[in-house]
Amino acid sequence: MVRRNLVNFIRIYFLAVAMALVSVGGLSAQTGTSASAKPFDLSALGRLQLTLRESSSCSTNLLVLSDLIKRSGVHELEGHVADLPLAPAPKLYHEQTWSREDIEKALLLRGMTRESIRWQGASECRVQRVPLQEVAQATYLQPDSSQTPSLSEIPLQPKEPLLETKLDKSQFTTPFTTSAIVTQAERVVAVLIENYLQTKTASSGRWIIQPIIPTEHAKILSQRARILGITGGQPPWDGQQQFDMLIKGVQGEQTISLRASIKLPDMVVAVNKPLAKGYVLREEDLVWIPMPRGLSYGSEDCHSEIVSVVGKQLRASLSTQQVIRLNQVGPPMIVHVGDMISIEIVSGAISVATNGRAIEPGGIDDLIQVEIQPQRKRLLARVTGDRTVEVISNGSADGSAINPASNRKLSPRVR
Repeated sequence: MVRRNLVNFIRIYFLAVAMALVSVGGLSAQTGTSASAKPFDLSALGRLQLTLRESSSCSTNLLVLSDLIKRSGVHELEGHVADLPLAPAPKLYHEQTWSREDIEKALLLRGMTRESIRWQGASECRVQRVPLQEVAQATYLQPDSSQTPSLSEIPLQPKEPLLETKLDKSQFTTPFTTSAIVTQAERVVAVLIENYLQTKTASSGRWIIQPIIPTEHAKILSQRARILGITGGQPPWDGQQQFDMLIKGVQGEQTISLRASIKLPDMVVAVNKPLAKGYVLREEDLVWIPMPRGLSYGSEDCHSEIVSVVGKQLRASLSTQQVIRLNQVGPPMIVHVGDMISIEIVSGAISVATNGRAIEPGGIDDLIQVEIQPQRKRLLARVTGDRTVEVISNGSADGSAINPASNRKLSPRVR
C-alpha cells in the first residue's frame, strides 16, 4: 500500500513539472524571447553611441563600462553593454586613465566590433577609486530622489592618501626584556668583541670584556645570527671602548652603538707539565698564562710571580697548564712522619727541651702534630728547623702546651 502511494506521488510530481515547463515555453513565445534566442544583431540596430566622461569614480573592485560612459537611454543595446566588466578597479584613492582605444579593446573581448561603436564626449577618462561610504553619503544628500545620479555620475572628489602618523619608538622600552635576555646579550657581544680584537691585533689573546647592553636592544643583541658586523674601538684596546654593531632588524639593517670595558686578563703562574705531590719546583717547570675563565677562584688566590714558587714543594699533584694556588705549594718538608724530633716547649722566659716523634710531615713554619715521649701526649707544634719544632705554652697553671684540638684549623699554615 505504501509503495503504491509513493509511485502515485512521483507520477503527480513529474506531471506538475511538465505542465510548468509548457507554460513557461508558451509565455516565452508570446513575449518573443527564449532561452535559445540569439544575441542582438548590431547591423540591424545600427551603431551604438557611447559618450565618454572626462572623469569618473568607482567604489567596487571591478570596473564596468557604465563607470566610464554617460547613459543616454536612446539605444536599445545600451542597457546591456553598460554593465560589461572591463578590468579590475584601481587601488583606493588611485586613478586610472582609459582612452577610447582601451575601451574598444576590452569590448572586442566581449564580442563587439569597432564598426558597431560611435564615440562622443572626451577622448579619455580618468577614473578614481573611492570608498563606498563616500559615494553612499553623496547620494543620500541629494534633495530630490528622482534626480539622484548614478554612482558613475557623482563628481570626482580628489582626496590625498591617508598618511600614517610616524611614532617615535625610541622612547619606549619593551616590557618583556628579562635579566636572562640581558645576560645572554652580554655573553654574545663579549664573544664578538673578543673575536674582533683578535682579528685587529692578529693574535689569539684573551681579554676580560664587560659590555654595557642597552635594555631596548637586549633582545636583538642576544641573537647572534642578527649581528652582521662590528667596528670601533681604539688601540691599545684597553679601558672603556665604543663599538658599533651592524644589526639585521625588522626594518632592514641598522646600527647599534654600545660601550664596553676591556682589560687584559691577569697573568698567573702555572706548571708546564704534570707534577706529583712533594715535587720541589724549579724555574724551568713554570710558565706564565692568562688567568683562565670559569674557575671558582680568582687571580688573587694564585701566584703571580715565578720567583715566589721556585724552590717550594707541591702540596698536591698538578696537571699541564694548571695554575698554582697559594695553598698548593709550601717550603720543602724537613720533618716527615715518624721522625724523631727535638721538641722545645716555651712558656714565657722558660724553655724546656724534650724528645718526641712527628705524627705529621711539615716544612718551615708549618703546624704539625707531635707526640712527647714517653708520655705519648700529643701537641700541636710549629716546625722551626730540621727535625726541630717549637711548642708555645698557653700559660695555664699546670704549664700545659697548646691544645691541638682547638688549633687544628690552623694546620698547616703556609707562608
